[in-house]
Order: sequence, then C-alpha cells, then structure tokens
Amino acid sequence: MRKGDWKAIKDRKNDRWALYDVVGDVSETTDVAAENGDVLGELVKLAEAAHEPARTGTYTDRTRHERDRWAKWGTAKDQPAPKPKRQGKVNKIGGKGLVPVGEMKLVSASSENVENGKLALNAIDGDPRTVWHSRFSTGLAKHPHELVLDLGAVYEVKGFRYLARQDEGWNGAFAETEFFVADSAEAFPEVPAVKVTFSEEKKAQAADLGVAVRGRFVKVRVVSEVGGAAWGSAAEIGVVGKRLRE
Repeated sequence: MRKGDWKAIKDRKNDRWALYDVVGDVSETTDVAAENGDVLGELVKLAEAAHEPARTGTYTDRTRHERDRWAKWGTAKDQPAPKPKRQGKVNKIGGKGLVPVGEMKLVSASSENVENGKLALNAIDGDPRTVWHSRFSTGLAKHPHELVLDLGAVYEVKGFRYLARQDEGWNGAFAETEFFVADSAEAFPEVPAVKVTFSEEKKAQAADLGVAVRGRFVKVRVVSEVGGAAWGSAAEIGVVGKRLRE
C-alpha cells in the first residue's frame, strides 16, 4: 500500500509489515516502520479496508488460459507439457526381472494433474524425468492416492520398485504405501501383498514380497507423503516378477 511519500509492504512469510520512505530511500533499502508507527498504522488500515479475499472460480472461456499455456509451454491442454529439464544425471529403476514398461498399461488413477502434464502414465513410461503428480491445480486430491496397472500378462510378482521425482523437490514422494496383486482390476484383496514406508531418497527403493503372488493386475495405494502433505508423486513405478504361461 502506497500513500504520499510512504510505501508499506507485508512480509507474508514472517507476518509483519515493512515501511519505506520512497522519496528519501528510492531503492527501498531501509525499513523505517519502527520509527513511524503512526504512518504504518494508517497504511495498514487502508490496506485491510481495500483487501478482498481470493475466490475460487471457473472458466467461462478458456481462450486466454490456452493462449497463456502456449506462451509458457508451447502446448495446449490436450497435449502433454514438456518434460521437466534437469541438469546432470537422474536415477533409474534397474535390476533383473522387471516387467517391461512397454507391456504395462494404466487401468485407472485416482487423480492426476492434467494442467501441467503430470499425468499418471508418466509413472510407467520408463522415463525418470517425467512425473506423475496427484491433482492440485483444480482442487486438492488427498490421500489415499491409487494407481491400477495391467502388467499385460499373468506374473508371479516378487516385488515392486519406487523412484521418487528426480528434480529438487519432494512434494508427493511416497511414504506409507501398499501394493496389491490380483487377477482382476475390479477385485483386489483387502490385505496388501506388501506394505512399506519409503524414505526421502532419490534412488530407487524396493518393496519385496516374502512370498510371490500370482496375478496380472497391480494396485498401488499411497497412504502418506514423506513431508506429511496431501500430495502423491512418482517418477517411475516398477514391478518385479516372472511371467507365467497362460
């Protein structure tokens, strides 16, 4: 808020106001709130009177929204956003016995963030630079987050692999997670084949079964996040097993 020769700015992180003399201190380097409490108080009252709380709205015309997407990403809503760029190497899911990513299919996802291209398919595309993220742009989806996968054939499933997002962030990284195996995508058992709590780790983490379980479909159920937030995210999810003849 600015009035005359004074400018007040609220630091939302520290929940405090700063005051600057915009004539004597053009670069706004010195906070003079302590010496001018009366001026600050007047500006704060003006700011509070003029403030209107943010309101959630809906699009009546997406033309401007799509134009802005093209300007930022070079894509429209029905096209995937570009892969996030990250310098240096990224970790991958490796090892023997992995179900080929080309054979796995996504059956369903409890949510995905379409607006920035963080689609559920990214979790099984074999590319650790892409990310699946639960919905947050059009309403916050909360735990549990679920993905149902078709392995493409019946397997003797021996374990699972989880690779957290490979950028600098941790939003959505799995903590408590359950894995289910079944012959049908509509009839998973109530008890998971394995339950594990993953840690804050950028390398692939394992969730191995004590006893292999036969099935074609897998449900990944994310119960919590490493930071305690509501999100879920994954760079890659892998399944370890032996293909059986049908």
